[in-house]
Amino acid sequence: METNAAYKFEPIWVSVLSITALVMSYNFLKGFIARPSYDVPGLIFMSAPLVLSLLFLPMGVKMLLGIPAITFTHDQLIDNVFGIKIDWENVQNVRLSGSRKPFLTIDLKDTDKFYSSINNPLKRIAIRMLFALSPGDASVNLAFVAGDNHAIVAVTQVYWEKHYQPNI
Repeated sequence: METNAAYKFEPIWVSVLSITALVMSYNFLKGFIARPSYDVPGLIFMSAPLVLSLLFLPMGVKMLLGIPAITFTHDQLIDNVFGIKIDWENVQNVRLSGSRKPFLTIDLKDTDKFYSSINNPLKRIAIRMLFALSPGDASVNLAFVAGDNHAIVAVTQVYWEKHYQPNI
């Protein structure tokens, strides 16, 4: 019996964003090497494509390697979009939110426990800032995940109920 379920990355969306981020970073880096500028506005403007590259290129690489965007196991939801793991025992509620930009929204029982499980302090800060802008305590942007949004939320709820809720 299969105990894990997985959803792949959305190939078109992730490919376009990865290639765009790569081209933008290359052009900005090429321009910076040709004419270096160390003023604050220039460095801020320069950092935007690099941040996009740090966000989208890993998704593109994971997609090419066949790593799923979301994996459901008996004890946790693994989000490879942002590289986080959420234990089912820490989940309070799961729902679909947003219409134009759909999110798998997860309300947590203990947000401090979730953030302390992220080992890299820079990643912890970035995830905290990102989730402050999104609904719920944690969320997965379903635009990067292939599949029907409602089906993904339904499978998430089934895994949560099957592997955690009965043990309450």
